[in-house]
Amino acid sequence: MTYTASAVPRLLACATSATLPQRDYRTTDAARGQERHAALELAAVRRDVASLPEAVRRMIRPSDRLLVEEVFGYDVAAGTARHFGPVPREAYATLRLGPFERLGKPDLVVLGTDGVIVVDYKGFEEVTPADRNTQLATYALMVARWLGVDEVTVVIVYEYRAPSIATLEALDLDAHASRLRQLELDVAAARGAPARFLATGPHCKYCPAFDACPLQQALAVDAETGLLAARVEELYPFADDREAAWALDLLEELKRLTTRIRAGLEVRAQARPIPLADGKLWGPRAKLGKLKLDGNIVHEIIAARHGLKLAEVAAPRQASQKAIREALEFAGADETMADVLDEIKARGGARKDTTTTIEAYEPGPRLVE
Repeated sequence: MTYTASAVPRLLACATSATLPQRDYRTTDAARGQERHAALELAAVRRDVASLPEAVRRMIRPSDRLLVEEVFGYDVAAGTARHFGPVPREAYATLRLGPFERLGKPDLVVLGTDGVIVVDYKGFEEVTPADRNTQLATYALMVARWLGVDEVTVVIVYEYRAPSIATLEALDLDAHASRLRQLELDVAAARGAPARFLATGPHCKYCPAFDACPLQQALAVDAETGLLAARVEELYPFADDREAAWALDLLEELKRLTTRIRAGLEVRAQARPIPLADGKLWGPRAKLGKLKLDGNIVHEIIAARHGLKLAEVAAPRQASQKAIREALEFAGADETMADVLDEIKARGGARKDTTTTIEAYEPGPRLVE
């Protein structure tokens, strides 16, 4: 059995997932996340500190050494660690690893005079805080054992959330080392008694063993045969608190199941649209988005027609159709919204960007507005 640090939170929740057949799982969100990681990685490699998130910039000193997307190995049995450097994932198999050596690739490690910092980039989805995040703790343990230090600052940097920061000290690192040793024992035991360590929960969302999970397979069968719907109808309207709590848990499980199904369908549809029974196709389709207005041009047009005061109301350099409509109504103007938009478009002050969505559509080339 082998795993990387990113799998530790899932394995601690469900050790059996390490023993089931694995299948790579990709989503459009994951693809965007990879692009975001690549941009941040390039900025760190070039020491373009200005392009890094503010939370990271504040922690970096000019003399600090930055390790970007570099691989570490931690021997769970020996409690020792190694630094392999910038190894691509496809080359992991070429590394000579011990039987209990596990790999990890932190997004960024800052080696500075003020201490060691391990940074993990996340998107919009909130994860376990830094002081309890077992993925970050595994990275920190690897780096700490490699350097021989007993304190590491760990940071989760989000795209749209405040960062989560914590300092893991010697006792925290030792406790996590014990946790990883127990994990090895649990995974070994799960091979002989999979049901004992099998569990569903939020960790299922990106699990590579999702398709082979007996619990997920049973849920899918119950949903397909109608048994699940019948069970819910029997309990409705959930007068009992226990039944209501069960229904809430079930709802979350179904959300995860449908998310996985849709992700798989989107990958399939990107390669080849799926024919539907009604003659439509389900797949990527280019669509024009909402009309975007140039605030400066809108401001000029409204000012020329109705005065500067109304222009400031309709387009304070950030224009929208709603604001123009409200301004015209407020002024009691005779001209219509369409009249104003026609001139804005004529001056090149309006555009629609093309976006791609995956949905059902009638076959044939067309751009929908």
